[in-house]
Amino acid sequence: MAAPELQTRSNILWSGENPIILLKPSPDAQETTAVGFFRVDYSPAGSGHAVFVISDLGGKGAADDRVFACYTDNEPVAAWIRGNSIGQLPEFQNHDLSDIPIRAGRFASMGDPTRSWTETVSTADGELRLTWSKLLPPFSLVLPVGVVDTIKHEINTILYPAQEAEVVIGGRSAAGQAQPDQLGDQPHSTAFLALSETWYT
Repeated sequence: MAAPELQTRSNILWSGENPIILLKPSPDAQETTAVGFFRVDYSPAGSGHAVFVISDLGGKGAADDRVFACYTDNEPVAAWIRGNSIGQLPEFQNHDLSDIPIRAGRFASMGDPTRSWTETVSTADGELRLTWSKLLPPFSLVLPVGVVDTIKHEINTILYPAQEAEVVIGGRSAAGQAQPDQLGDQPHSTAFLALSETWYT
């Protein structure tokens, strides 16, 4: 019996983490808040953090409740994600992010991904706090090219679905809740941690 062969790959597009929160008033409703968080270890633009926030804070369409911004500690990384990654994700197909403004932010994280996790971003617009809680056991996702129409790359990641999530912007909690979802035969959620993530060219 032949010994297993060592396999390597070098066609990495980017790697890191990509937690997401979609808050909705009900499972079938459109989200009132969509957040895509990126912690990038490797990419053509380098490493760093970026978080894309689209929110109707009160959930009633008031103009002064509108939040539409990307915060980052490395502007080239944020611009690269905006142009090459986030637009492929099905969670953001309802939003045109091509002109989302990119602003400075300072990032900190704390928690335990088996229970609850929080990302905090300090910005000139106020503090942004993202929390994923009541986390379900993780599962591995291998997404080949072609399974999701909008995604043009193979993705390998570990998902931790959150039964609850909160988005706080400038001291205000965004309306809506994380809603239950299904991914294949796995219980999932519209809010989840996506850790140990790699996209391949």
